[in-house]
Amino acid sequence: PAVTRTSVYQLCFDICRHRSLFIFNSTCQGAPFVSFICGWFNFLGNVAGDASFAAGFAQIVAAAAALGGTTLDVGPQVGIAIAVLTVWSVMNLARIDQQGMVNNVAAVYQVLSSFIIIIVVLAMAPQRATGDFVFGQWNNGTGLDDNNGYVALIGLLSCLFAFSGYEAGGHIAEETKGAKRAAPKGIIFCVLTVSVVGWVYVIGLLFATTPTIADILNGSSSSAVVNVYVAAAGAAGGLGLTILLIFNLFFAGISSVTVTSRITFALARDGAFPGSQYIRGVSSKTKVPVRTVILVYILDTLLLLLQLINTTAFTSIVSLTTIGFQMSYAIPIWCRVIDSRNNFRQSDISLGRWSIPLGWVSASWLTITSMLFFWPPLFPVDQDNMNYTIVVVGGVFIIALIYWFARARKVFHGPKRADDGPIDDIKMEGEENPKPIETVEPVDVKVEMDDKKEDSSSGSES
Repeated sequence: PAVTRTSVYQLCFDICRHRSLFIFNSTCQGAPFVSFICGWFNFLGNVAGDASFAAGFAQIVAAAAALGGTTLDVGPQVGIAIAVLTVWSVMNLARIDQQGMVNNVAAVYQVLSSFIIIIVVLAMAPQRATGDFVFGQWNNGTGLDDNNGYVALIGLLSCLFAFSGYEAGGHIAEETKGAKRAAPKGIIFCVLTVSVVGWVYVIGLLFATTPTIADILNGSSSSAVVNVYVAAAGAAGGLGLTILLIFNLFFAGISSVTVTSRITFALARDGAFPGSQYIRGVSSKTKVPVRTVILVYILDTLLLLLQLINTTAFTSIVSLTTIGFQMSYAIPIWCRVIDSRNNFRQSDISLGRWSIPLGWVSASWLTITSMLFFWPPLFPVDQDNMNYTIVVVGGVFIIALIYWFARARKVFHGPKRADDGPIDDIKMEGEENPKPIETVEPVDVKVEMDDKKEDSSSGSES
């Protein structure tokens, strides 16, 4: 995964002004179609990511309620998920600078709360697991006995899901000062933070998982994580740690909706969606793409409702998120290593001779691991536990391809770089005539820049 991030980092730095991730394909043969497919993959991953955060938030709230003796079934959990999604969407209608303050506070809170949880869990745990238990024991709940290889492969989902979305700096680059340096730096900082905090968090939870995994899975709530909190810190302490986690997920959801609305706006602005002209408006007062926020809210709600008809819907949504993100990373890297070796526009920051070999490793890893998430998590497979990811992905891309051949291939010409000329006019809601979006001149990365001016005005996804 670290190799993949360096490849995306180089691609991000080489483009001064981004519409979204799909601009990375602009030097590839057949750039319009490649960018179109890449954009749809990233859009799919972002929308499913919002739904994943909302569903996860509801599950942890339900686990907290279970500690008090209240049981929340799937129906109430879906209601909680839609309610918190509504709050996130409303918050994303605020001015850009107001969103930035919230997201900056959220980033600090998420890191600090994670370390607080781990310190409390390890300090208060009545006993700690052994290293052999943490690093050497398998837990196979798939229904395939003695097939730990399968468990290891589908177990990659939680890890790769955690590393999804680090390209968010590219989506909000137009709202970022000093974007040519700040956006790629944000990617590296995000990856380093997730790597360190995530590793410490998971290892800490495993050392506090006592006496057995079965005891944790059959604890007082439906969440194994919350049960670890309770086993380590008692009922009251466990509830306190769970509340910290709930706020953590709340802040993450706000940022997720922010990024999703930007990729949706970017695609609509270039005509990648049916009815793009109706959803790409920007509020003249808040400078926020209000209609895309509303569209994202509707699509997220539809995904959340899938939980009412399928017991493994949450896993399918997480799989959908990871596949969408990973393929949107893989496509531009494949273009870089296969088609754009000689015409790729280099910047002062480059992987040099390692660019192509690391690109091959990155693209291969992303493509192969994405295929794993279509596999079923439980056996024997029936209509209740089937992994419906393939159905959703297939359905979305059938729609995308139909639209491409029916209209998009005539109006969608791929994203335009800042140094290729001015960008098309965008209608500002509340204004009679659209105003052209000014082209940002490429910045010489050798020029000294005030670090304070590189901070994002809308924060970044943590």
